[in-house]
Amino acid sequence: MWRYGKKILFEALFIVCFAIYAGAGDTVVFRTDHAQVNGIVIVAHGLNTAPSRMGSPEADGTIVKALLDGGYHVVRAAFTGHRGVIEEMRSVTTAAWLDDAHDCVLAARAEAERVEAAAQSRCPLYLVGFSLGALVFEVLMNEEKMPVVFDKAVLFSPAFAIKGITRGVLLLGAMPGAHRGDGRIVKSAGPAEYRANTGASIAAYKALFALEKQLKALSFAKNNIPTLIFIDPRDELISYNKLKKLIKKMSLRNWTLQKVSNKGSRTRLARHHLIIDDHCLSKESWETVRRAMLKFLAE
Repeated sequence: MWRYGKKILFEALFIVCFAIYAGAGDTVVFRTDHAQVNGIVIVAHGLNTAPSRMGSPEADGTIVKALLDGGYHVVRAAFTGHRGVIEEMRSVTTAAWLDDAHDCVLAARAEAERVEAAAQSRCPLYLVGFSLGALVFEVLMNEEKMPVVFDKAVLFSPAFAIKGITRGVLLLGAMPGAHRGDGRIVKSAGPAEYRANTGASIAAYKALFALEKQLKALSFAKNNIPTLIFIDPRDELISYNKLKKLIKKMSLRNWTLQKVSNKGSRTRLARHHLIIDDHCLSKESWETVRRAMLKFLAE
């Protein structure tokens, strides 16, 4: 009984870090040095993940570096609350994140137009999203005012099947402290080197849950594009089984799940939810992920 209780306690503590590089920054565009550009990829981070941790041209073993080496231009997103200003995190909203995503799409479309003008051929648009980043752009795909169409998507631990225990974090907003309510920052329990801030706000968690609810209410109507999902079945925050059932229920026949294990992680606090580079995965596991991602986008 105590062992079971300890497991519940651990998961309850871990939910305070939904996705887990020190240093934030604005949305940036990286261009491949390949003569032929294979497409434009928007890369989106998770909740309280520093955008820079998704990679850069100099960071081997990261998503961005893998895509650049594969011949893709990259637009790396930086959501409100993840740019080095903690006060933005205290009052973030779903609307702010969707606006950020719109800006990324505009930047990506501008890059695609530039490539198309030079190559005289169509330049595809892809999404690579982790956790919150996957969720925000999947919601955006259903927007009516400015519909966003991706040719393919690669998702890491997407926040579509959030475990019920995770919602317990909202109770912390009522606890005594200098900041109460939605502005309260709940300290992260994951690896410090992956965090954008010391923690995420109650407002951010509310926005996350609201986006998940919105996407389900939309029945994933415009999301059945070729999609490859990487997930560790032992993910502390996303239910692998619920995700499988969700895919079946929503008839997402173009979606494929690929299991990943974080065994061999070199982070001080290894988390099954965090599977975005060769540090939180083993180098061997990351190489498998990297090859599968590039093969999927190229097919």
